[in-house]
Amino acid sequence: MKKSIITCFLSLLFLLLSVNGSFAQGENSITLKDGSQVIGKIIKLEDGIYTVETASIGEINIEQDNVLQVGPASGEITALAEEAPSEDISGLKGEAYELQKSILKDEELMSEIKLLLEDEEVKQILSDPEVMSAVLSFNPQKVSENPRIQKLLESPKMRALIEKISGKYSIKPQE
Repeated sequence: MKKSIITCFLSLLFLLLSVNGSFAQGENSITLKDGSQVIGKIIKLEDGIYTVETASIGEINIEQDNVLQVGPASGEITALAEEAPSEDISGLKGEAYELQKSILKDEELMSEIKLLLEDEEVKQILSDPEVMSAVLSFNPQKVSENPRIQKLLESPKMRALIEKISGKYSIKPQE
């Protein structure tokens, strides 16, 4: 996969994980752009707003524009953060984040993402902790080497959605 298609695919996978509630299986660590951190269970991500249930202050809403990183509250996120990402991966993460913001504002695409999540096989793949770890790493090699992600990529529904996003946002494979 080329970088621009990787950006599209990572953005879509991250959104699928968020909308599916795969992050909500346990506590999550949400790092905000101001450096603060919220620990709690993500209830939903809708219209660019995370709804989070915290132990200390109850249910709160966080605008996605204020979020720097989301991941499990376990040590797994620390391990991901300790990896020194290459410049290319850091750029990829930024590109994916910008694309995610655009997709979240697109009601038609979000409806299609929610429909895709009705597929039981897609739900199973997205609930796999190794899939979540690969997606959160924003590392194209980890993503391309994960057999469950590859199976998801082979899905006609997923391919159609990637093509639609690529066309809508003028994403073209690099030569």
